[in-house]
Amino acid sequence: MNIYKFRGKLPEGHRTVSGESWVYGDLVHINGEPRICVHGEFCLKVIPETVGLWLMNRSSEDIYQGDILEYIDPDGKKRIGVIGFGEYDNNGSGLRIGFYVKWANTFVDSWIRHDIFREVRIIGNIHDNPDLMEVSHV
Repeated sequence: MNIYKFRGKLPEGHRTVSGESWVYGDLVHINGEPRICVHGEFCLKVIPETVGLWLMNRSSEDIYQGDILEYIDPDGKKRIGVIGFGEYDNNGSGLRIGFYVKWANTFVDSWIRHDIFREVRIIGNIHDNPDLMEVSHV
C-alpha cells in the first residue's frame, strides 16, 4: 500500500495549539479549498500554494515537495535545489513525471537519486525561505 502524506501552511495569523504554522496529514478539498486533516480527526484550511506531497523520510527527517536542499557535489561545489513534483526534463533526456530537483542557477532538472539523499541537508522551504533559491553555486 502506498503512503501519501501532505503538509500545508496555515493562513497568516493562525497557529496550531503547539504554536506551529505548518500542519501535516491527509489532503482533502472542502468546498474547493484544500485542508489538511490531522490524525483523521480535524481538518484545517491551508494556503493552497503551500500544499506539498511527502517524498521520503531520511534519518527521521521528512522531505516534502517545496523543500530546499543543500548538496556538496563530488567536485566540492555547493548546490542548492528545490524538490518538485510533476513533469520535468531529466537533464535533457526527455520528459518524465515524478519527484525531481530543480537546481538553482541552471536550467537542468534532475531525477532524484536516492544515494545523494544521505548527503543533502534540508535548509528551508520555498514558502518560508524563498531567498535561499537566489544563492548561486559556490
